[in-house]
This record gives sequence, structure tokens and C-alpha cells, in this order.
Amino acid sequence: MWVANTAWPSDVEVTRVAARRLSFAVFNYDSGAWAAKIKALDPGIKLFAYVCLSSARSYEPTIPIAGAVAYNDAVANGWIARDSNNQEVTWAQYTGHYQMTVWNSAYQDAYLAHIRTVLENPLWDGVWADNDFWTLRYYSSAILAGTTTQDETDQKLRAGLDILVSRAGAFAKSYGKTFMPNYGDGKLSPTRQAQHASYGGGSTEEMFMAWPWSPPSDPNVPIDYASAPPQKYLGNSWSEEVGNVRSGIINGAITQIPAVDSRCTGLDMQVAIYGYTSYLLNAAPGNGWMPSLPVYVQSVCPWYDFQSADIGYPLGPYQTQGTIYTRTFERAFVAVNPTLTTQTVTLPDGTTQSIGGKSGLFLPR
Repeated sequence: MWVANTAWPSDVEVTRVAARRLSFAVFNYDSGAWAAKIKALDPGIKLFAYVCLSSARSYEPTIPIAGAVAYNDAVANGWIARDSNNQEVTWAQYTGHYQMTVWNSAYQDAYLAHIRTVLENPLWDGVWADNDFWTLRYYSSAILAGTTTQDETDQKLRAGLDILVSRAGAFAKSYGKTFMPNYGDGKLSPTRQAQHASYGGGSTEEMFMAWPWSPPSDPNVPIDYASAPPQKYLGNSWSEEVGNVRSGIINGAITQIPAVDSRCTGLDMQVAIYGYTSYLLNAAPGNGWMPSLPVYVQSVCPWYDFQSADIGYPLGPYQTQGTIYTRTFERAFVAVNPTLTTQTVTLPDGTTQSIGGKSGLFLPR
């Protein structure tokens, strides 16, 4: 997969991306010309328009593109969420982004009116709905008006998003299109994640196989993985997360590459390979994976050499060798060690190779 919603790609990049034969790509609606070029070069690709569920942006005053609604409409209708001090809630990391009252039915109506433009355009296969929150803490420490704790704030957001996603998903289905929420914390509630993934496109797991983050009060600093519980990440096990790919809960997976990692500082490829090989264990045609660095221009997001390997179709489901998981493809072999200690795997040719803790092995052939 390829998420390109912060800058317009060059013609050279469009040609390069089309040659990769990706499952799907995500663009802002006003990047339709570039999306159409990719579609012409790769007719099998699915194209999703990026539309945030939870924010309006001051740099979109009259016509919403990436934002949920136009900023001026949000102001005029009182759709900007306020905190317990009656101050507008903004997202600290993103200048000009304002948290919306996602529980407000009139706001939800306006969101549906926005995505109707996408759904009625034959270019787009559906909507990629960013910021399907579990918690506001990654973007703001605000306590919403009418709540007294962060947990109550998060519950209020989740309740509103449950209704908004349900309405928007059913609306997209009525057009024969798909609705794919970007739901990074879905693993905290598999039942809720499955419901949000039930509108034709699954969901995107934004932190697929990422190292555990610190508590949300400081979500940008990874925990030292050596001290983290085996096979645990945000309350869900590695095997369950891999299983979600096969179940259809996850159709897209993004592995976040932390800026600091005590296990492999400076070797972000190792983190990416762990995510990619874990994803491949259950992946099927139509699923998509990509790595994400902490800071990058998304139109030229990182692309590792191993992503260009033509692996062919899987020759069967994944197999186990003790605590190692393997899968053989027509032209590749992958193995994953989800434990914290180094393990040994037997390769298809009968030789053996060591795999470090929380690491993957990718062998094209």
C-alpha cells in the first residue's frame, strides 16, 4: 500500500509506484489527477480518498479535502470540541487541526455530505478514514467539556465515532464503495475493531508490529523492548495481530519505525522487515503493507529493496518450527521470531540460520 496524502507526487514517482503493482493507494481528493495516472498504468490498483473522521483544518476554510468538514462550517455550527475550560481543542502535533464533536449528529450529517463527493466519483474505490480514535491522548491532553477525566473523554469520543463510522460505512456501501478506517489502537478492543472494519475495506492497523510505545502521555518515545512483555503490544498478542490479517479485520498494515530503538538503533530496516514478514505470514492478495518513519513526506515514503522482490503466491499457510513461524512463497521464504531470545530456523534447503529476538528473515529466491 502507499499513503500519499501530504504532498503531490511527481510524475516520476507516480510511474515508479505504478510499477510496484500495489494493492491500494491513498490520496487526498484533490490529487485525483495523480491517482488517475497510477490507475491508467496499473488498472488493478484500488484508490482510496483520504478523509479524516475527527478534525477540521483551518487551512481548508471553505472546501474540505483531507479534513472532515470545512473549517468555517465547523466554526459557524459549533462543531469544534471544547475542553472543560471552554477552550477549543487543537491537536498539538498538527498546526491548524481542530478536534470535532464527532458525537454531534449534525456534524455526522456534514461528514456524510463530504464523502458523498468521493463516493459519486468513479475514480475512487472508497474512503480511507483517518483518526478513528481509541484515545485523544496522542494529540491532546484536553478533558472534553462534560467529562471529568481522560478516560471519560476517550469514552465520549469512542461512542461518537462508533456511530459516525457505522453511518459512514453503511453510506459507502450504498454506493458500492468501501470504507476503511485507520484504526491504530484497534487491538485494545477486538470486538470494536471488527465492527469498524466491517464496511468492505477492513481497517488499517497503523501500528502493526511496531515496538510498544511509552504511555500515551508521551507517545513518541518507544519503550526499551528488552523490558517489554513477550509478544505483547498495546494489550494484544503478536499471534492475534497476525491472525487479524487473515480474518479480514486488517486490510492495510503500517509498521511505524521508531526514531530510537535500543535493539537496533540506526537499523530501521530490521524493524521494517519484522513488520513485513509478520504481515506476510497471513497476507492474501488485496492486503497492503507499508513502513512509516517518524518524519517524512508521504509522497516519497520509505521504500526498502525487499519490498520490490517478486515473491509470487504463497504455497500454503504459515508453518511453525517451535516458536518460529515460517511461510514459503513461489519465490521467497519468510520466517519470524516473535520471542525475545535468538532462535534457529531451518531453511528450505536444509541449512539453518539464527534469528534474533523480535526479528524477521526475508529470503527471496
